[in-house]
Formats: sequence, structure tokens, C-alpha cells
Amino acid sequence: MSVTTQALEMSLSDLVGQAQQLAARGEAEAAQLLYAQWIARHPGNPQLYIAHFNHACLLTDLGNSAAAIAALGAVLALNPDFLPARINLGGMHERAGAPNVALEHWREVTQRLVAVTGAAIIHKATALRQMA
Repeated sequence: MSVTTQALEMSLSDLVGQAQQLAARGEAEAAQLLYAQWIARHPGNPQLYIAHFNHACLLTDLGNSAAAIAALGAVLALNPDFLPARINLGGMHERAGAPNVALEHWREVTQRLVAVTGAAIIHKATALRQMA
């Protein structure tokens, strides 16, 4: 089965599992391609932001910072309250030599009103550590 055929047929959870298997076998480029094709084929999926986020993580691992930043921007366009994307985007900008942009992303994490959960508290604490 080709990557394109798989991308057309998979659920998001199957996509994540398949991409993790590919990456674990050292096939990160194939995994990121799988995400890219799935994203292109499922523009209306309500959890599309998760696919974009995972895709961004793979792109970062592959050293494609520009594409990773674009993918994180897509995450935030779909779900501005998904704090891990904003934290990672801040880190990308910090590594690119734009600390003021990074600080803005982390500040947004600390100021965004989201439900008080253990995960939200961890994300806000992470952003505060990054800012320090």
C-alpha cells in the first residue's frame, strides 16, 4: 500500500501509530510525508491541529525549521488554545535568534485563559521557565 493510499484511508489515531512506527524504524522522512499527505486529504477533520502538531515535531527533528514553524502556525490557526504548539513555536523562534518573538509566544501561554487542568498548569509553568 502506498503512503498516499494509506493517508487517504487512515483515522487520526491510525496515522499517529503508523507515523510513530516509521519514525522508530529511522524513517522520519516517510513519517513526515505520511502526515503531510494525510493533512492534505483531511482538511475538515476536527482534530487536524493534532496532525499538524505531530507533523511539526517531525519536521523539527528533521531540521526543517521553516516548515515546522509553518505547521505550528497552522495548529494555532485551528486551535489557539493548544498551548504546546505555542511553547514549541517560542522555542523555534528562540533558536532562530528571535528571543523577543519567543517571549511573546510564551507570554501568550501564561496569559491565555484555559480550563484549569494539570496539563494546563504544566504548560504555563513550562512557558514561565522558558521566559526565565
